Amino acid sequence: MGGEDKACKTIKDTKTMTRESKRSLNVNEEYQGVFVTTTCGLVAVAAVVLAAHTLAALIMGPAILTIIPLKRSKINKFKNRLRILKCGYLSKIGAQLDVAAKGTYILNRDFDTMSRLVDRLHDEIEHNKAMIKLCLDRREDSISLEVLKELKKSNVGFRKQVEELEEHVYLCLLTINRARNLVINEIGKSCE
Repeated sequence: MGGEDKACKTIKDTKTMTRESKRSLNVNEEYQGVFVTTTCGLVAVAAVVLAAHTLAALIMGPAILTIIPLKRSKINKFKNRLRILKCGYLSKIGAQLDVAAKGTYILNRDFDTMSRLVDRLHDEIEHNKAMIKLCLDRREDSISLEVLKELKKSNVGFRKQVEELEEHVYLCLLTINRARNLVINEIGKSCE
């Protein structure tokens, strides 16, 4: 009888350890999903914050720089412009606003594209999580092998999507710098 009790206890201990291992895997899987989702969310929030600050700089920058001239001769010119309210001054401000509007439109399109790329990555992650869950639930070798093959195939596509998002973020930053330079050049023209 003592041998049967030991065997029964060993089986129960093994069963308990298997349950704990499965729970640990599920918790790790959830943490990975939360981490990736949080990372994508933070990238999106950073993009929105960057867009808001860029928009504020594009709109307020020309107004601030035209109000605060740097040289005495420019101060006199500014006073004359305020007294007379020449149409040339208003047309220059209009040109600055046009440049800012073009930059804003381009940035909005870039941010929309990045949002779509982040959504695609999120969908891919959710699909992979579902396949892993299926594999853990079924515990069949043939299904596990198929899931593993599918994950290996999708890993290449996932990496390409991440690289595409990374490239688009870089291009968006370049666009922001170009738009900023256009506005600064337009401001420089109006200060002359």
